[in-house]
Amino acid sequence: MIVTAQAATEESDFSAELPRIAATEPEDALDTFAVVRPFRMELVAAEPIVADPVAMAFDENGRLYVAEMRDYSEQDREYLGVIRLLVDRDDDGVFHDSTIFAKELSWPTAVTCWDGGVFVGAPPHLFYLKDTDGDGVADLRKTIYTGFGRGNVQGMMNSLRWGLDNRIHGAGSTSGGSIVFTGDPDSKPVALGRHDFAFDPRTFDFEATTASAQHGLSFDDWGHKFICSNSDHIQQVMFEDKLIARNPYLKAPGGAVGIAADGPQGPVFRTSPVEPWRIVRTRLRVQGLAPGPIEFGGKVSGYFSSATGVTVSRGDAWPAEWNGAAIIGDVGSNLIHRKRLATNELPLVASRVDQNVDFITSTDTWFRPVQFENGPDGALYVADFYRETIEHPASLPESIKKHLDLTSGRDRGRIYRIVPEGFIHRPTPELGEATTAELVGYLTHPNAWHRESAARLLYERQDATALPLLKRLAKWNGASEFESSENGLVPPASNPSTTSAERHGGCSLLNAAPLARMHAIYALDGLGALTDEMLADALVDSSARVRENAIKLARSRAPRSADIRERLLSLASDQDRWVRYETAFSLGEIVHGKDVPPPDTRAAIEKLSVLLLGYVGDSDWTPIAALSSLSGREAEVLATYPDNPSPYWSDLAAIVARRGKPDELALVADRLEQILNSTMATATLDAWFAAPNAAVRKTLNSENHPKLRAAVANRLEGAKRTAVREDALLAARLGALQTLRLAPFSAAVKAFDALADGRQPPELQRAVVELLRQYDDPGVAARLIDAWPRLSPFVRETVATALTTTSANATGLLDAIEAEAFDAGALPQATRQLLREHPDEAIRERATTLLADTALAKRDDIITAYRPVLEMTGDVKNGQALFAKQCAVCHKLGGVGHEVGPNLAAIKTRGAEFILLNVLDPSREVNPQFVDYTLVTTDGVVKTGMIASESPTAVTLKRSEATTETVLRLDVEELHSTGRSLMPDGFEKQLDQQAMADLIAYLLSLE
Repeated sequence: MIVTAQAATEESDFSAELPRIAATEPEDALDTFAVVRPFRMELVAAEPIVADPVAMAFDENGRLYVAEMRDYSEQDREYLGVIRLLVDRDDDGVFHDSTIFAKELSWPTAVTCWDGGVFVGAPPHLFYLKDTDGDGVADLRKTIYTGFGRGNVQGMMNSLRWGLDNRIHGAGSTSGGSIVFTGDPDSKPVALGRHDFAFDPRTFDFEATTASAQHGLSFDDWGHKFICSNSDHIQQVMFEDKLIARNPYLKAPGGAVGIAADGPQGPVFRTSPVEPWRIVRTRLRVQGLAPGPIEFGGKVSGYFSSATGVTVSRGDAWPAEWNGAAIIGDVGSNLIHRKRLATNELPLVASRVDQNVDFITSTDTWFRPVQFENGPDGALYVADFYRETIEHPASLPESIKKHLDLTSGRDRGRIYRIVPEGFIHRPTPELGEATTAELVGYLTHPNAWHRESAARLLYERQDATALPLLKRLAKWNGASEFESSENGLVPPASNPSTTSAERHGGCSLLNAAPLARMHAIYALDGLGALTDEMLADALVDSSARVRENAIKLARSRAPRSADIRERLLSLASDQDRWVRYETAFSLGEIVHGKDVPPPDTRAAIEKLSVLLLGYVGDSDWTPIAALSSLSGREAEVLATYPDNPSPYWSDLAAIVARRGKPDELALVADRLEQILNSTMATATLDAWFAAPNAAVRKTLNSENHPKLRAAVANRLEGAKRTAVREDALLAARLGALQTLRLAPFSAAVKAFDALADGRQPPELQRAVVELLRQYDDPGVAARLIDAWPRLSPFVRETVATALTTTSANATGLLDAIEAEAFDAGALPQATRQLLREHPDEAIRERATTLLADTALAKRDDIITAYRPVLEMTGDVKNGQALFAKQCAVCHKLGGVGHEVGPNLAAIKTRGAEFILLNVLDPSREVNPQFVDYTLVTTDGVVKTGMIASESPTAVTLKRSEATTETVLRLDVEELHSTGRSLMPDGFEKQLDQQAMADLIAYLLSLE
């Protein structure tokens, strides 16, 4: 008898396989590392002066605040969390002692400096802590925000970072929350959901920002934002949600995109042994004796599974070629990975640097690099959580967990720095004591800590004496040193006798100047002194990256400033793709701004037209930005822009159709009358035929457009003939069925009656079913049910889906079942389940009664019945045929099938038992990525599938055969998870025991 997961948890004894692993003492720790040259690791702090560092931040004087999450992972009510302050009193680059700055925190996860104190994230709260009497201990403790979620110890808010925009940014992670500012009883909660956040530390304005991953958030020098999650190790955030949301009819992609060239779970090359508990747990998961996702074919390691702390290296101690690299930790594999960022790509591309090795690996399984920080000395610092076990406790079966001590190491922790060979620690300047003029000078420094600390202090002080210096800095060309005081040069480095190249980290003044100019305009903006004239100058800066950032600052000013509008319009043809991308977003402020002169509005629309339609072969992201800005003006572009082979005509036409405004449709129809044989006309009609609504139908049938009306009629007549012509190409017949979506119901019925036949190609059968189901007619269900016996099994799944999409169809199906005119047992299990859970209560109740006899046997009983399969000999050839017939709709192997469900390339390593269990009980433990969702539209149509992507305006569902369907959020009435796998239960209905043995034999034969 097969052992259930619960039995394995409660009864098994793995003590012999789960020995405890000893820690490595700090004095021996460096010997455990392998570091790619020319770098090395240096230990700068260790227990007992630091323990469990999960986040850290250097203040303006080089003091290091560390968040210690001692209560990881299950002691959240013991308030063991600490904020520790480390001070390098002799400035030798090593911390010899520390003080407890604050204690009695629960699960602290983030810390950043502000105004002599620190903001600390300890969900559900974000505190402000400050030492006001100089004893090194916080005596001021305020709760600034509350409401952050804490449902997942490894998915809480984290990574507080200073942004160029003079705000503090944080990673929202996976626990969400409803965030309330405690300083105003009338403040409205901000729903965080799956978003990051940002707040102004002076005004406490709080905003949910685009996307969220898990643990880690970083900016590069130019403000590009990166995030990461366990199994997607580097993503770039591409836009602000509020910009995309301007156009609710735009089916936009999600705001974060994975940019790793080797994929989200790219390979890693650990040198540490795999922890015994991971080996045992993976074995149990493969055998189905413990819940949890089985990744990469049951391999225990070798791929990103616990990526964390993505950080861009921005220190001047590193060689220039490696400054700007992306650094990511993998705490489960005890290593640090690095990527080179291709900054000329849109989005950026992160490529592996080190081949068949990783940047830094340790043989010590306790090494847990959770977070990184760019330091005052130009080095990159590493927070090593240093625990015997890092894992969510809920992911550990009790039979394993009882042999582990999840608190082991909470009295230990290390902080390292990564430096190049020949590194010499330099004295740390006390920027807190610097004059305002000196702070402006530090904006020219090549080290990120100097620039960011100076920028933050300038925003804190709000000192108007900085203004003339900042104005000069905004125009500094680097031809000579920037002088920021009456006494002349204030060198960014501490030694005034050094050369300018030495003071600028080996880079020239010409290279340092663009960064300084960018910081200057943000500092001026933070002081409320950035004039339109200054910003207009920045918009024509010689550096593309300065122009890119100036565009962001210019957006809100464009409606009221003629100079800024003029510059933005000129930037639409900039040579730099990032400049064009940001311009595409900003021109929308001209298009929709109040009191903008009509000539400027028209010019902005013309420029957006070029950005959308004129850069054939450019990145898809700029057209998305242009479409967001053109909201409500798409018809004008369709009506006026010269015909060309752009692929984005159809996007414009689809938005006009979705909005359904008669005047817009008529305007486009006027143009179609003139150029019916053009690319634009073909693309527009294709888009309108694909998703017709009443307004589109009326426009195409209008007597005001006789040529268009005749062309549509001819196209429909041709489509009726082509669809049923068996000598026509399949692609032409499918296209004809797409066209018939505009035909009356009677024409669709004729096509359906002719093509809903098992003798027709299955693709054609499915297409004609899809055609019929779009009609809101009581005859649809009857036609589908009548055709059922003559359709192939491949097509019946589509019919079953169609019979549940509307209440009318579902009612017709249940009527047939009740009248014994349809065998309920013939429906796929997923369809029966959907009927039992239908949004319509009446349908739910009827389905529960009528389908009672079709309920599946308990999964454990089925698995037990199929256990003999494991002893049977299978036929590989027949198994391959069964895969193509039964599995290829969602899986791809050997070039056959569709990539929807998990990758099966390495399934051989999982073994026969795993395959059997997961075929018969696919929802035993489903990876969240493959969970099935139910979406109900505002007109009552039910759609199902896994969520492929989300954006502020749309949700994309993915189903079998990799078919996707994107639904506008304004059309969504309800969206919820079923908690089950996209793969339905009941596969035993399709495969008897010998067939199952054949399928398993085929899967195990794969190399």
